[in-house]
Amino acid sequence: MHDKLRQQLDHHNLNIDDLPPAWQNFLQTVDDTYAHYHQQLTVEKQIGERIQQDMSRQKRLFENLVIVAQSTTGHATLEETLQSILDVTIMLTGTNERGRSSLFIYDANGEITTVILAREQVINYQLTEKSRRFASQGLTGWVARNRRAALLQDTSQDERWLASPEDIHTARSALSVPILSGFRLLGVLTLTNPDLNYFGDEDLSFLEVASTQLALALRNAELHNEQIRQAEHQATLYRTLRTVVIAEFDATIIAHEAVKALADLTPWPMINILFPNEEQTILQLEATAGPVIPPENWQIPIQQGISGRAYRTKQTQYVPLTAEDDDYVAIHDIVRSELAVPMIRGDHVLGILNIESNQAKAFKPDDIRLAESLAEAISLALDNAQLHGALINAKEEAERANRAKSEFVSVASHELKNPMTSIAGYSDLLMTGVVGPLNEQQTNFLKTIRANVARMQTIVSDLTDVSQIESGKFHLDCADVPIIEVIDEVVRSLQHQIETKKQHLELALPENLPTVWADRTRLSQIMVNLLSNAYKYTPEGGTITIHINDHQETNPHTGELQEMVHIAVADTGLGITPEDQQKLFQKFFRASDEQARKSPGTGLGLNITKNLVELQGGDIWFESEYRQGTTFHITVPKHPAH
Repeated sequence: MHDKLRQQLDHHNLNIDDLPPAWQNFLQTVDDTYAHYHQQLTVEKQIGERIQQDMSRQKRLFENLVIVAQSTTGHATLEETLQSILDVTIMLTGTNERGRSSLFIYDANGEITTVILAREQVINYQLTEKSRRFASQGLTGWVARNRRAALLQDTSQDERWLASPEDIHTARSALSVPILSGFRLLGVLTLTNPDLNYFGDEDLSFLEVASTQLALALRNAELHNEQIRQAEHQATLYRTLRTVVIAEFDATIIAHEAVKALADLTPWPMINILFPNEEQTILQLEATAGPVIPPENWQIPIQQGISGRAYRTKQTQYVPLTAEDDDYVAIHDIVRSELAVPMIRGDHVLGILNIESNQAKAFKPDDIRLAESLAEAISLALDNAQLHGALINAKEEAERANRAKSEFVSVASHELKNPMTSIAGYSDLLMTGVVGPLNEQQTNFLKTIRANVARMQTIVSDLTDVSQIESGKFHLDCADVPIIEVIDEVVRSLQHQIETKKQHLELALPENLPTVWADRTRLSQIMVNLLSNAYKYTPEGGTITIHINDHQETNPHTGELQEMVHIAVADTGLGITPEDQQKLFQKFFRASDEQARKSPGTGLGLNITKNLVELQGGDIWFESEYRQGTTFHITVPKHPAH
């Protein structure tokens, strides 16, 4: 009942029971309505207070996330980022001085790379067997496996908690969250406290939301560290290469300088270089650096050890636990992991770069890649030393120098053929769609690869021919060859290219063409070179003509009168300037005409053609008018001169 009504009744000495029943019912209704209204106001006030509390929590969460973002970004190193993550989470969750925290960092393979423990404002980086055990069996392991956060109000009542008997710190409550980038686990952050129920749902919600920002900070730090590692690796490679290149041209000096440089530039504890003996039966220690010095003249049979296996297989050998490898031969019992990289040039293993550590699983993929790059650089220096020795001998004997040069070109060409054949084969295989359908862009890429491989094969073939011609090892297999068959084969092989440029090919051939005395393969090569030049340097719509006739002339090599076949390949192309005509048959000559240079070439084709013509007893010459066209002439004997 309203207070004013009650006061009026009291003033007149009346009681509510003295009022008529209708008035009593009315007043009771008013009183009930007032009570209901008052109750509604109370409920709405409580709802408003809860909304205000939620808004305050959201504000605190937003403010804390801003603090996390500001505190965990912009650091120069991964270590600084990790320390900042611990600092900011400890601060924002209000963890007191008795609390502790840990941060486990994982690589892309799920292996632990870093463990950070924060105790009483002291941060330690520890990666021990104990920390690995906790990561696999304890709360950290559970969070890592399940990719879920965990809140433990009482660790003694939760089977996920793994207590450490030797640790005097007693964690009664714990909070642990995964740090994820997509589904990849970057880390696990765990906070503990000796008080029961120390962490609440608000702390859990905050860390779950903040873990996204922490993941971003970790990924940025990882990328930054990766860039730094790549830069350091490049610097190490450059400085090592510079060191070994400027060393004297002596394999022993190069080995010692290389080992010394690697000891200064890398964190690897023990570094050795081993060379094979002449019989390739043992590996002899040539240079070493590190705390463990092997006995003088230490050696190992090639059929034994990790280094021997690397030498035999010509492949890098990484043994994360030497105790578990049957081939391991101990130099010292402190070695727990070993990395052996063969130093290869061509098909030859020049030696082994062997790296050892007293830590298990000491070498990461980055270490292996760097070691392989360094081994290649050292092998280059060793190979250069060998070439330098050859050049010194060449200075003493010019003929020997020519042979060495020719052999080098031959070996290099031979070594290039295998990878090019492999590239061409796999390109053709991919083009067939045997491993899956190809889109247009992939098909175009493969066509580009195949075209460039074909060009490289031509270059290698030309280099081989030049090498054999200069060394006197070029062999011709001459016989009676129907010239018309050769012309037909060459025309068919180049018909597509000629038609593509809408050029006209005319054949001025007499009836009953004779046979010629020549090497059929090389005669085809001559004609391909001449006809290829004609279509390459003739614009669209131009004309190419092949003339053939036979006559008697004096053989330029024997001076005897001989029956010859004369072949001329004429075009209406770019022509050759008078200056370039003087150099046309020189090795590696390329015309100065910019328009002519648009067509690729090595400058070996005409030089080889000239040699092939002359080796078969013929002659070659040309006539050209700039921007009007060129005609090449060759002669081939009908029968061998006596």
